[in-house]
Amino acid sequence: MKNYIVVLFTSIFVFCGCQGKEGPVGPTLSGDIVGTVKVVDTLGNYTNLDGVLVQLEETQYSTHSDSSGLWRLVGVKSGTYVLSLSKPGFSTAKNTSFQFIGGIEPTDASYFYLYQIPSVYVKALKSPLLNQNILTINGTLSSIPGPNYSQAIVIFAGPDSNATMLANKHLSVYSQYFAATDTFSTQLYFGFFKTAGMTTGSKLYFVGYTAANMYAGYKDVATQEFVFSGLCSKPSNIVSLVVP
Repeated sequence: MKNYIVVLFTSIFVFCGCQGKEGPVGPTLSGDIVGTVKVVDTLGNYTNLDGVLVQLEETQYSTHSDSSGLWRLVGVKSGTYVLSLSKPGFSTAKNTSFQFIGGIEPTDASYFYLYQIPSVYVKALKSPLLNQNILTINGTLSSIPGPNYSQAIVIFAGPDSNATMLANKHLSVYSQYFAATDTFSTQLYFGFFKTAGMTTGSKLYFVGYTAANMYAGYKDVATQEFVFSGLCSKPSNIVSLVVP
């Protein structure tokens, strides 16, 4: 079994507000925005492309995709918007800084993908095992994902013991695919947490989620952080480790 690990580190940037009433330069114009959305089930197949809610957040502009996944927002004033696409049971896709100039020709917002959120969840995480700078975390899923299918699992690590806070304000994220089994094991580099400010005697907490896809989500340009919008709603138990 091959494990592929992606390590993402967070950083903090100054928030830059969005504008929605006038364009970046020049007079206010208006026009149409068009795009395509693909809805992907847990097996990687396209499914039910219609009914995706497309909206410019905090405005009156909204529409739904058709059976081909096509959508069109009509008569939008120029400005910078948060463009959001969502459908119940699937991840949310966003462009958090969509700059729209307007004009006669419609602006193509390109492709977006929504991934089905899994019903399988992380049933249990075991206490972390530390060997020098290598931290091993073992766990089990609520059921076997299915034949010829690898389940994505995301483990958040940080100083907060609340699962929701860990997912939103973490020190590090470990994303990994596992073969069609209900058990998993992953190894993390522990040295990073020391460099991130975790001191001897402090507690480090871990929580696990299954995910629609390791990349199901979007980047928030205000914080420069990746938002995981395709997580299963049920987190694992929280396990901890005292930093030696």
